Formats: sequence, structure tokens, C-alpha cells
Amino acid sequence: MFVFIHGICGSGAQLAPLASHIARTCDDIRVLTLPGHGGGTGAFVRTTAAQWERAVEQEVRESLVRASRVVLVGHSLGALLALSAAARIPVAGVVCLGTPMGRKASPFQLRMSLRVALGNPGRDDPVVRTYRSARGVSVRGPWEYLLWPIAFSRLPGVMRRVRRRLGEVHCPVLLIQSGR
Repeated sequence: MFVFIHGICGSGAQLAPLASHIARTCDDIRVLTLPGHGGGTGAFVRTTAAQWERAVEQEVRESLVRASRVVLVGHSLGALLALSAAARIPVAGVVCLGTPMGRKASPFQLRMSLRVALGNPGRDDPVVRTYRSARGVSVRGPWEYLLWPIAFSRLPGVMRRVRRRLGEVHCPVLLIQSGR
């Protein structure tokens, strides 16, 4: 069984193309939607990192009841949560896509966040369109993006906990990072 875990602000749509591809050879696929995602900004900023971690661990435990081997596939925050769960629960493997293990956002990440939030009025931007189509938090207006740092402020704590527990992950891990 494969369990897919999206990144912060994301949704299952982020990983749906990859999940669909894997579903050609594996009929047991789960795509998790993290707490605070799939709704509005208010729910998103009120959600804690502990809630995200518990949701992933609960999904892993439920998946292990149905399947003897579970592989976690996470993007960004989802990769951190997959590693965190693998440190606590024996899984067959973890695939990490774009895992943020650094202490702060890079200039590229900040520029990309602003580009997605503000867009480019009057111009179709395929990058913005793609990010927004996979976004799991609905936004009523640009001012709501001002609240997002509340949720993003939880990431450094998750990163620290995962770094401390990496030695407790006893399964194969495939880590795929970009050059940026």
C-alpha cells in the first residue's frame, strides 16, 4: 500500500498524478488530506503541527491493518510527516519529495510564494495556475495570505523534531530534492 501526504497549503491533488501512475501497478493507494487543509484559511491557521503528525500516524496505523507493507510518499511538509511517522511506526519505506530540512526559507521559496499569492494580473502564469489548482486552502482574498505565516511558523519545529529522530527511521528512504 502507498500512502500519499501532500505539503503545507496543499491537497491530494498535488500528488494525484503520481498516485494515478503508481495505481497502474498497485491497487491499494491512499491519498491523505491533512487537518486544516481542504477548507478555508481560518481552519488552516488554527491547525497545529501535532494534529498533522497525529493524522499521518493514524493513517499509517489504519493502513497497516489492511496491508502488511506500507510505503509513505510525502511532498515537503508531507515528507517531514512521513519521516516522523516512520520513526515511530515500522513501514516498508519512505519517499520524500522536496523535503525542507533547512532552518529557513530560501529566497527562491519566498519569491515563489509571493508569485503564487499575488499572481500577475492580466497574464496567464502556468506555474501560478498549477500551484493554485493543487492548493488545499481556499482563499477569499489576497489579504488572507497575511495569515498564512501563522501556519508556516510551525514548520521549523517539525523540521527540528524530524532531524532529531532520523536515526530512528529503519526503512529504505528515497530522498528527491531539487537543485534550489
